[in-house]
Amino acid sequence: MIVMVGHSEEPNRKVKRRSILTRRKIEEAALQAFSRAGFLGASTREIAKAAGVKQQLITYHYGCKLSLWKTVVDELFSACRDRIEFKMRDAPQGLDGVGHLRLVVQEFLMFQAENPQLSRVLLHEGACRGPRLNWLIEHHTRDLFSLATQGFQLAQMSGFTPQGSPILLSYILIGSAHMFGQGAEFAQITGREVTDKEVVEEYVELLLTMLLPGTKRPSPRF
Repeated sequence: MIVMVGHSEEPNRKVKRRSILTRRKIEEAALQAFSRAGFLGASTREIAKAAGVKQQLITYHYGCKLSLWKTVVDELFSACRDRIEFKMRDAPQGLDGVGHLRLVVQEFLMFQAENPQLSRVLLHEGACRGPRLNWLIEHHTRDLFSLATQGFQLAQMSGFTPQGSPILLSYILIGSAHMFGQGAEFAQITGREVTDKEVVEEYVELLLTMLLPGTKRPSPRF
């Protein structure tokens, strides 16, 4: 018996690629909508229109708006962790704990500069208590704060970080990233884009100097 193969596989691959492309369009549009208007202000109709797809496809792929929101947030935090872990693996041999902390802080801020949507989402959800904030804390931000706090405790023991609550130091770090979510205001006040390479680099170095005193402070560039 001769078994024919290959003819049905190609259409299946096309369907799969089309499905992946559709999800990518939806998630990109959802990211912009959720970061701009928040969960309550964003509608699946607007997201579908921005993605150039039918609204029913959001229900088909995600079930509901909350599931889509969680998917988008998961991907943001996953990308942030991946960036930091990649840089850590590529770090110079012999880098001490404080050096690792400096690298983590630097890459966290650089990611926020390149992805201001994360900061905007956190600002929206951190304003009031609710089930989405609970989910966000349990799945992402609790671990983030725990790692930051442990890092600052180590740096304090080594004398590289000001004494004080490591939790508050962590909030200073997290809060400092929100500047990148205020691009319109920054541009209107300063005449510069918050994403300008020189702005980002100086901002990161200034924060590193404040959080980890002893690092070289750059001369102003703008």
